[in-house]
Amino acid sequence: MMNEALGATLDPSFRLAGVIEPYAREIMRRQLSPRMWTRRVGRAGLDVALLGPDVPRRLYRLLADLERGSVEIGMRPVGFDVLVRRVERLGDRIVLGIIAAALLSGLGMLVSAYRPTGSEAWTALALTALVFAIGVLAGYVARGLGRVDRR
Repeated sequence: MMNEALGATLDPSFRLAGVIEPYAREIMRRQLSPRMWTRRVGRAGLDVALLGPDVPRRLYRLLADLERGSVEIGMRPVGFDVLVRRVERLGDRIVLGIIAAALLSGLGMLVSAYRPTGSEAWTALALTALVFAIGVLAGYVARGLGRVDRR
């Protein structure tokens, strides 16, 4: 459609179907020619001749398995290990980010609401440790977001 629109922009009388038609006819003529059909039927006939004696026995086994209910279809995806690992690591980072945000929010509420008397040194030490833990978690999450896991 884009090619036809571009062609029509350059030449209003341009019709892509008219340009493609001779090529399409040639391709169809070759694909549907008796020679091509003979070749395809010959290949199929050879396959049927090789498979023919085995078909009744295989069909009988398949039908017997279906009647017993012992047919299982399974799928083992290949190549998803890397993607699964990356999604798991992303989930871990999201959880750590949520924990860091909750700690930071809790720290803000604690500092604004809790004012103990006589134990400012202990409070300052606890708040410093909490800020350090939040910084470590945030740093880990930020470092992990910048890296791409290619294992």
